Amino acid sequence: MPGLHVEIQRDPGSICWPGTPDGDYARRFLSPMLAQGTPHFIANVAVRLAVATIDDEDGVALPLTMDPDTIAPDAAWVGSSTVLFSDYAREELGFVRMPAIAARPLDLLLRALGDWLRRADADRAVLVNNWLLSTNLFPPLRPAAAGALVARLLEEFPDRALAFRSLDRFANAPLFDSLVRLGARPVFTRVVYYQDARARALRPRRQVRRDDALLRRSPLQVRSGAELAGREEEIRARYEQLYLAKYSRRNPRFTEAFFRAALEDGLLEFRALVNPAEADRIEGVLGYYARRNAAGVDVQTQPIFGYDTARPVDWALYRLLSMQTIREGERHERLVNASAGAGGFKRMRGGIPAAESLLVFANHLPVQTRRAWHALAALGRHVAEPLIRRFQW
Repeated sequence: MPGLHVEIQRDPGSICWPGTPDGDYARRFLSPMLAQGTPHFIANVAVRLAVATIDDEDGVALPLTMDPDTIAPDAAWVGSSTVLFSDYAREELGFVRMPAIAARPLDLLLRALGDWLRRADADRAVLVNNWLLSTNLFPPLRPAAAGALVARLLEEFPDRALAFRSLDRFANAPLFDSLVRLGARPVFTRVVYYQDARARALRPRRQVRRDDALLRRSPLQVRSGAELAGREEEIRARYEQLYLAKYSRRNPRFTEAFFRAALEDGLLEFRALVNPAEADRIEGVLGYYARRNAAGVDVQTQPIFGYDTARPVDWALYRLLSMQTIREGERHERLVNASAGAGGFKRMRGGIPAAESLLVFANHLPVQTRRAWHALAALGRHVAEPLIRRFQW
């Protein structure tokens, strides 16, 4: 569609939010962050935030982030390419079961990579559709709209790389290929797993049936929505026990303000496993959202997922929450993006691996920066992706 108009705004009072469900969601999610700053909602993310709106029939509004503060020792990877490809990757390496003879050189490589990326100023970039969540779902973004958006961003930010987050060819093939045709280079970030919960397609799998029976027998009960109002602190604690204490301090550290807004404004759908024997204490929690892609498929993902890691292993809280995730996908007839990690576990439950990438436009930049992004693309294609697939992380 020729003549599409793209607006880039930073003042929430000046943004003409699209009058669509996606536009309304963007308004509710992004307006408070624009007004109060990202650290108010995510303590270890300090970025400049803007919004791009496109006046097409789909009513698209996409967050743009830039200029991350990476000085803090726990700066989250969701706002910084340097932290993602070096600091966070080094921490994640500890969870991959590989021989020490391979792990040690990789750690040194990632440390050197971080130094190089900082010298190349790789964080001087605009991250597109960056909701500051571990997995970002895309609204419908047709080829003409993608072309208009890229042209406008290059005009507005001629001295920065453009990087579209959280894209793979499994759920976003048309957009992925459109961006490549426009000149983007895929830079591998991780392997994510998709579970097709539509029409109960996962039910023939023995492990899914076992998990479902385990959840039905569990003394824990499922609570949702309004039943969890005022319990932001418990939800935050369960998320942090898993994602920050067990996995990585470089994961986003959401504040109580974020969880309060998510509950009150419906930014996420929450399900909690509560313990009636202990005054309905929250033992585990998940928070998910969904978006319809350009192919008309509803895709769901769970950026909030956590449980009390001090509970006995035989409570099987991870299995119970994972099964509840599948049930939510079945109830809404969705394709579930189960994010990365625990590859063997997810494959046994119908998980289909997909290579997730940043789609990066950097050919307009100085040679040192271009080389940094080209090197990242090569390392991802020839080293990181084969290793992750080999060890099923």
